[in-house]
Amino acid sequence: MVFWIIPVFMAMFMVGINHIADYTAVKTVPNNTTQVIAQQQGEALMAYRNAVERYLAANPGFTGTIQGDMGGAIQLPYGMAIPPGAGAVVSAVQSSASQAAGSAITVFADIRNSAVSQVTNATNNDGTVGTAQTTSDGGSQMAAPGLSGPVALPSDVPSGDTVTTLQMNGSPLP
Repeated sequence: MVFWIIPVFMAMFMVGINHIADYTAVKTVPNNTTQVIAQQQGEALMAYRNAVERYLAANPGFTGTIQGDMGGAIQLPYGMAIPPGAGAVVSAVQSSASQAAGSAITVFADIRNSAVSQVTNATNNDGTVGTAQTTSDGGSQMAAPGLSGPVALPSDVPSGDTVTTLQMNGSPLP
């Protein structure tokens, strides 16, 4: 009669070990999930930036603010969603002795700050990606890992947003 107790205890022990292993595996998922989400958001921001570039190439005189998909005018690749709070500010750049005329483009989105490192790695630390910050005088600037100092941004860019800057038909920003 006592012999059945040992197999029951062994079975309970094995089930308990499996539950501990499952619990430990679940605890490690959020870190990987956070990295995946940051990578997806970074890729979506760069895809949005490319879509804004295509829109501006088709509408070369455009200046002003772009919000979201502009009623379907901004198209991302199939299956890719526009990042939350995505927008762009486009301003004209006058020609000078050192650069051609063009458009300065600031693209922003309300995505995780961890996406900045993902996009920075994808752009080889070129300094065009950072986080918008409000200045003491109420203006806006970008702190970017690849730059020695902040870059001024249009005041329309929300503080805390991930930002990427570029210039079309001229020398690259910053």
